[in-house]
Amino acid sequence: MTTVAKTSNPLSARKTPGLNGRFYYFMRRLLVKALSPARLRCVGRRLVPDCGPALLAPNHVSWLDVVPVGSLFRRPVRFAASRNLFDRNGDLLSGATRALLEGDPLCIFPEGRLRKRDRAMRFKLGTARILTHLSAEESLDVPTFPVAIRGTVGLIYPAKPVRVRIGPPIYFADFAGDSRIGEAMRAFTERLTRNVRDMPRAMG
Repeated sequence: MTTVAKTSNPLSARKTPGLNGRFYYFMRRLLVKALSPARLRCVGRRLVPDCGPALLAPNHVSWLDVVPVGSLFRRPVRFAASRNLFDRNGDLLSGATRALLEGDPLCIFPEGRLRKRDRAMRFKLGTARILTHLSAEESLDVPTFPVAIRGTVGLIYPAKPVRVRIGPPIYFADFAGDSRIGEAMRAFTERLTRNVRDMPRAMG
């Protein structure tokens, strides 16, 4: 069995923000200032390293979920919905792999679409597919952080507190072992779903 390196920081050097990075920081400051009445509160932010790749996997109930996630960190967060992550065939895998190999944090909403609040949380296998590819092709096990978001419905009006809780990282290699890939992907996704689903109960 191929040994997979667990790492939260394969690229130790921090990047110098380019034009896109500077624009990101400008927009982040603008949004945080504009939405300051919402009083963003976060627990677990320090679990995510300041450099190196990381996968962020939040629940998704509002298109404004990107605002708190994108404003929490000192470096730009790339989102799976961004056009530059898709290749000409509409494939997300290559773009997501490239983003993580470049040492960027990548946010993927595993539900795949906005979820109505009265429906059960169901994560798809997309996150596990990306990690499987990284494990097989790059021998790299990127940490995946479960993220629970509350309060983005009604974020602008009426202003409500927005709460974000980031849980300890989950590593795909812990589920792979001698299991079949399909079984490992499902087990990983079930654990990720459970961790994100259970965190809001601790948020009050």
